[in-house]
Amino acid sequence: MLKIGRKMRDIQASHTLPKMPHGHKCRRNHGHTYSVRVEVEGEGDSSGIIIDTGELDKVFQYIFDTLDHQHLNDIPGLENPTTEILCRWIWERMNKVIGDHPQVHGVGIFVWESNDSYGYYNGP
Repeated sequence: MLKIGRKMRDIQASHTLPKMPHGHKCRRNHGHTYSVRVEVEGEGDSSGIIIDTGELDKVFQYIFDTLDHQHLNDIPGLENPTTEILCRWIWERMNKVIGDHPQVHGVGIFVWESNDSYGYYNGP
């Protein structure tokens, strides 16, 4: 099985984590520059390509436009926008479009909220 990864555009957004205990710093409004990487697993076509990375860019543009410079809690499905939940939210939108691509067998999403903390989701 082959894999290809693509670093997407960084997303700058604010959020709060309302389910954290009272007094926890992440309950307060704060922001991150989220770094997103999409990983696609599959079999190459006759040219050896799983998927053209330009297709990933096109799909991700909608996600970027929806999230960038927004307060994530205001976006449906992100009312408690942990990094883990954000990974799944992005995966659902990416997989909906590229998951049925004939060469694609799986999609994984990495989201870094800082230089040393990230989440990953690759489907149910």
